[in-house]
Amino acid sequence: MDNLKVGDIKKWQGLRSSDTKEIDGGYLFIITNIDKNKKREVVGYGSKGIKIEGVSNRSQAIKKYKANPNNPNNHKYI
Repeated sequence: MDNLKVGDIKKWQGLRSSDTKEIDGGYLFIITNIDKNKKREVVGYGSKGIKIEGVSNRSQAIKKYKANPNNPNNHKYI
């Protein structure tokens, strides 16, 4: 956990459409803060999930997020 930085992508969680049963979006979890103890060792971190629609996997979600991190759903094409 020591190599984490604020803004890193920690996790992807895809969501399946109830109609098609295929992944059509999901959440990227971005690190927002890192908690350290007095010895400067990482003891935890905070993150937030950003919903990204219209993607079927993690790599597409990352590309869409990096194109516009403030609102990745403004981009229809990856």
